[in-house]
Amino acid sequence: MRLIAAVCLLLAATPLLAHPGDHAGLSVAAFSGHVLLEPDHLFFVMLTAAVGVVAYRMGKRSALKEARAETKK
Repeated sequence: MRLIAAVCLLLAATPLLAHPGDHAGLSVAAFSGHVLLEPDHLFFVMLTAAVGVVAYRMGKRSALKEARAETKK
């Protein structure tokens, strides 16, 4: 599991070049619209949300197991 986490961190540390172009000149509203409406960006937004949900559920499940183990002692 640690290896998977390390690989994910290494991949996240590199810049993802979805398409060429400089986005530095965009306003906050234009940049937000670009990120939320472009299919390539939208895919990674959804992927990030899915990973967050899975991580939250795994953490909650782990905490419940630990709490049950404590009550049995």
